[in-house]
Amino acid sequence: MKVDCYKVNGHKEGINMLNKNRIDVLLLPLTIGAYFKSVDSKFSTSHYSESLGREPLFHYLHKKHHKLVPKLTLILQQMNIDIYEKTYRDSLKETLPPMVIQVF
Repeated sequence: MKVDCYKVNGHKEGINMLNKNRIDVLLLPLTIGAYFKSVDSKFSTSHYSESLGREPLFHYLHKKHHKLVPKLTLILQQMNIDIYEKTYRDSLKETLPPMVIQVF
């Protein structure tokens, strides 16, 4: 089976290509996929799968703000945990019968 892969300049370009049937599959970060699934009915049949990989992100801060690093680190870690838990709960709601949904 031959598979063609395309690199896009951003998730919006990928979504436009998907909507115009120029591609069959679009791989997005989980949070972006969850967002589009919640705001666009075209994505109501989208499926989530296990993570294909992780990409570390680096946030740069001017050295004059070095005292903010510990607080920002804590906030960013908490945001990441909150987003992951919400996305996981939402995916459970879609895949499990209502009686089986676990409440966190």
